[in-house]
Amino acid sequence: MTRLLPGIFAMAAIVVASNILVQFLFGQWLTWGAFTYPLAFLVTDVMNRVYGVAAARRVVLAGFVVGVICSFIGTQIQGEFGPLVTLRIALGSGLAFLGAQLLDVAVFDRLRAGRWWRAPLASTLIGSSVDTLVFFTVAFSGTLSVLDPGNDVSWAGEMLPLLGVGPQVPLWVSLALADWIVKLALSLIALVPFRLIVRDRKSTGHCAGLRNSQRLGDFVLAHGYLREDHVLDNDLPLWVPIPALAEIQVALEDAVEEVTQLEGYGLKRIMRTGTVATIDNRNWELSDQTGPVQRLSQSRAIALDMESATIAANGFRFRVPYGTLLCVSDRPLHGELKLPGMASDFYKTQVARHLAIGVRAMELLRDMPLERIHSRKLRSFEETAFL
Repeated sequence: MTRLLPGIFAMAAIVVASNILVQFLFGQWLTWGAFTYPLAFLVTDVMNRVYGVAAARRVVLAGFVVGVICSFIGTQIQGEFGPLVTLRIALGSGLAFLGAQLLDVAVFDRLRAGRWWRAPLASTLIGSSVDTLVFFTVAFSGTLSVLDPGNDVSWAGEMLPLLGVGPQVPLWVSLALADWIVKLALSLIALVPFRLIVRDRKSTGHCAGLRNSQRLGDFVLAHGYLREDHVLDNDLPLWVPIPALAEIQVALEDAVEEVTQLEGYGLKRIMRTGTVATIDNRNWELSDQTGPVQRLSQSRAIALDMESATIAANGFRFRVPYGTLLCVSDRPLHGELKLPGMASDFYKTQVARHLAIGVRAMELLRDMPLERIHSRKLRSFEETAFL
């Protein structure tokens, strides 16, 4: 939860600022709040890209709570024509924010596999359009006056030229159109900070997927290791098995489920469990593969990298709990090498998720009772017990 605090604080600040600035006019058709509120979609999209759907929804709900508090305070403040926030404005604001932001989260997640700009742009455009439509319709449309009969909004229904130059329409339609245009413009501008924030986020733990059914960006949870790294052979003979540790495995799998919001077959489709091979030849896929491929096939390995078995072996050697969750970055046995520009956008998205999963797994392990995370499984029968 701590990792979400920057997003929650940013969302809360935007909601509070927008509720204050909406009282100050900017020209004839806008308020200053129209320029700050669309930034809420930027916060939602960044959280969605970096931490996933569940995190983005939590940030949205936090913003909604802050908005409700602001609306309640506004209903208690009397202005020249009554409360600063009427029932219809409060209702329209809450419905528009919650509906539009959750729709933004859903659309972004659906399109996250495409080019980097497609998900934030499409989700913000759709969310902004819904936000404007819902708010101005609920707050000012004459057809919904039954929601708050005591509140006179007849001024919003005055027939005037659209934005002062078009056909005759109710005033609230011009206000809505001006607000929508600003949101569209800011959705394009917001692509710049979005790209700057998320482009340099990297994760360690890349591997080559060895099965034809794997895709770039899929996860691999190691439950065994094939050691061909030749790093610790003299300290830990190859005949010593390196077992998986149940508590670490469960924490990693639970973290994947939480961050991806998948379960059952959906989770199995993006995460394989099996043997991970580690070799010391970084160019193995560019040389004769006859020997390595035969050994990989015999070991039933599902992924290959340059360090996982080394790290696990060292953890076993020094009685330090270990675990491995990798992200498939290339498939050399199936024609997809790790070359510049070959990583798919889905893989780039999974890199951010990979980092979030690692953080969440550490949180789950931290919250486990101390007696469950111990070195007992890594000690020989002649060693003295210690935590």
